[in-house]
Amino acid sequence: MSGLAGQYKATDTTRHLVGFLRWSRSGSSRLREAPVADPALIRRLEVGQAAYIYRGGVTYIQVKRLVAGPAALPAVPAAAATPPETLVLARSASESPLPDIGAFLDEAFGPARARPADRATGERR
Repeated sequence: MSGLAGQYKATDTTRHLVGFLRWSRSGSSRLREAPVADPALIRRLEVGQAAYIYRGGVTYIQVKRLVAGPAALPAVPAAAATPPETLVLARSASESPLPDIGAFLDEAFGPARARPADRATGERR
């Protein structure tokens, strides 16, 4: 399976660093093909770890275990709940049952800009 990720060119060298960014002249180097996804590392993955292979690359991820339940939603009072018949009528009359949040969006992002009028018809887009 790790062969699907492909190969990359790796350099093996017997030279060593003799100073700041200086390599010794003795020794040799060779170019070889190495797998992008290390099969030995993939075999050692624990529970909750995964290797995502996509387009010639691999990404190793850790999936965190969910230890708590999902957050509870606030209870809706019975008087505020709208009966299903009202929602069906509102949808059929092309009225939105959702609250108007235009003021909130204007406060967060600024007032909506007017769109330029279409020159041919004079209508707004």
